[in-house]
Amino acid sequence: MRELARFMAVEARFVWMPTSLREESKLTPLAKLWPWRSSDFTYMTSPNLYLTLRESRHLEDRAVVLFTHLDPRQKASSIDTAALSTARAIHFMAQHDAESMVDLGLDSSRVRVVGGAVDEQVELIPSVERIPNSVVLSSKYGPRKGAQLLPEIIDAMPEAQFTLIGPGWGPFIARHSLTARPNFKYLRADLSVRSEIYSQARVFLSLSSLEGGPIPLLDAMKCGALPVATRTGFAPDFIRDGENGVLVSSVPKPEEVIEAIRGAMVLTGRPCEAVDGFTWERMARLVRTDFMGF
Repeated sequence: MRELARFMAVEARFVWMPTSLREESKLTPLAKLWPWRSSDFTYMTSPNLYLTLRESRHLEDRAVVLFTHLDPRQKASSIDTAALSTARAIHFMAQHDAESMVDLGLDSSRVRVVGGAVDEQVELIPSVERIPNSVVLSSKYGPRKGAQLLPEIIDAMPEAQFTLIGPGWGPFIARHSLTARPNFKYLRADLSVRSEIYSQARVFLSLSSLEGGPIPLLDAMKCGALPVATRTGFAPDFIRDGENGVLVSSVPKPEEVIEAIRGAMVLTGRPCEAVDGFTWERMARLVRTDFMGF
């Protein structure tokens, strides 16, 4: 949100909702207390929030709605596609989600697939040597991140060096004694070292069972790491399976992931080419375009 706001040239309100507050039982009472300022347009990160506020706040044709992914607690068929179609535009991160909602009745003329954006601070460092058989996983710990697969994968691949970065992993790592494995390390890395880590990695691993992105996938691909990712979010839109990376099922078995990692190690594709031009400035330009009219 902060990145988008930097590049906006119109008066717009950005409304972000934590995932924990997006379910209807919490959203409706919260919306009544929402502080509201006048603005030309509103950019909202929750379709449910738009549907809750569109009439009382007169948002029809004045809001661009970001549809990151379906809430796992909500069926796609339960979304009021006719009401959602009153937004000026609905921006989807993934092609598959856009097609699914259009099939359910969402007005296709209001739909735009925007993908994601690479952090401008992430760059390939040519002087950094890529480490053979190195695998990096970068994400915040959570129930959908596929953590339960890691111990078996790490044990089955002693020839590979696994690096995990991201907050919240401490208890899981301790519970499974991962730091006792000689081919595993955990870095409590800040954002400034991502370029070096991704430039070193041969493979970037994403095991999430539900995603809108993941955004770190794009950062790693920009730095030349070959992705192995579940078929979630926009991963299938950027990964040409077997060429610049490998896709696995959304809830894979460890054996499938292990085979995919070994397959990715020998690929010669250039993942950086798939994410070229996907910047936050581009994202802001698409939002501005839809604010000003199709």
